[in-house]
Amino acid sequence: MEKLIEAVVFEGMAQKTVGVGDLKDIDPSEYDVIVVISNCVAWGLERDVQMFMNRQKKHANIILVTTSGNGGWLPDKGDRDFDAISSASKMTTVDVVVRDILGRINTRLHHKARTSG
Repeated sequence: MEKLIEAVVFEGMAQKTVGVGDLKDIDPSEYDVIVVISNCVAWGLERDVQMFMNRQKKHANIILVTTSGNGGWLPDKGDRDFDAISSASKMTTVDVVVRDILGRINTRLHHKARTSG
């Protein structure tokens, strides 16, 4: 998370960091992009993250990063339109994951700029 925050700030983007327990207070419509970083718990999302995702009517600005033992678990998206990234719990490729997340953030920001302007 620290490397991602450093990269976002370096790119000149504003950022806000909250714990998953505080997601209940976040209104996604107030943000261009939301990155949620969570652990895979018993092959599912953490309770607070699942509750956050369940109350969203629109998911296109949400990037959900989940960590699991081997990095192969992704949440079931169903008909929801969020982006999901999986990573191993032991972060040996932090820079690769951060670049992937930054690329997805930039894609969403550029898409938003094209559709709103």
